[in-house]
Amino acid sequence: MVTVSYYCESEFQDFSASSKKLLTTIGNLIYRFSKTFEYFELIFSAMGVFVNLFHLIVLTRQEMRTSSTFVIMAGIAACDFFNMGAIIWNSHNYNFQLFSTWEMAIFDVLRRENSYLGVLMALVRYSVIKYSMEAKFEYISKPIFGIFVFMVTFFCSSLVSGFYFYHCYLLETFEWSPPEQCRGYPANYTQMYYMPVITEEFFRRPWLGLQSFMFVDGLIKILPTILLPILTLLLLAEIRAAKRIRMKLSSNAEKSQPDHTTKLVTVMTVASMVAEGPIGLAYILQGFAGKSMGILKLSADFISCLTVFFTINSLTHCFISLIISTQYRKTARNLLLKKKMRKMVHTSFLTVL
Repeated sequence: MVTVSYYCESEFQDFSASSKKLLTTIGNLIYRFSKTFEYFELIFSAMGVFVNLFHLIVLTRQEMRTSSTFVIMAGIAACDFFNMGAIIWNSHNYNFQLFSTWEMAIFDVLRRENSYLGVLMALVRYSVIKYSMEAKFEYISKPIFGIFVFMVTFFCSSLVSGFYFYHCYLLETFEWSPPEQCRGYPANYTQMYYMPVITEEFFRRPWLGLQSFMFVDGLIKILPTILLPILTLLLLAEIRAAKRIRMKLSSNAEKSQPDHTTKLVTVMTVASMVAEGPIGLAYILQGFAGKSMGILKLSADFISCLTVFFTINSLTHCFISLIISTQYRKTARNLLLKKKMRKMVHTSFLTVL
């Protein structure tokens, strides 16, 4: 069996001969892993489309629109739903690639926004607990504040992605013709394949170019990983403090109700921290790559490998909510019971007819 080498030593400029050989071996290994992970990524993404659609429907019910925390969670679910759908999309002709490029841009916007919504959800929940006795902070817990947070993060993330995709265009790669065994095509049918690429000027620009953008974007994407553990510790401290206050105010400690919403936010915060951190490091690596095509390819394949953990994290949000949040479980159960009752009524009606 012949093993095809995707990397070659000439791609790793400014490295010693031994380092080039090692990086080539590592690159080919990561590339093979990325191709294997793509299958799992597609499976998890396909599952994620349906799971996050149900998750989004539950979170947008009237019973769940009670606080900014759940509104932000609905925003995260919307981002996850679109991102899972974007992963399973693929085509190569001009119209589809044009649409796909816009889809990639929106995916990048929502991918970044998803991370910061997790941070802001934890921050909002921390603020709600910390300043629950102060009237001037009541607006933080209102659903409208969650919508405001979603819109602001979407706008800021769009500015970052817009700077990159402004320098993209569709490049003709090769002309495809159907094989002889593929019937149904007109005679001499061909179709041009396209792929989105960045301009050479943006690639080579020393300042405000690709290298600077990748470094800054990597910092932006890794910042949530730095903030999330801090917010997790703050949330845990506030949970303990709130529990002590409830026990003091209650004559019977058993009457104290646990704060399931804060626990839900804390678990989702930890899960996001684990999923997002390595990807941010990979983007920073791209920023340090300079003009080395080998390092750029290696970091891109590394990101491709790590994306499967992002899909798994997106898939778990619904199940975490079902396990921890009583309010979420009740809403989901009522939603399913209503659909079951409608189906039974419809069946009974058809039977009578």
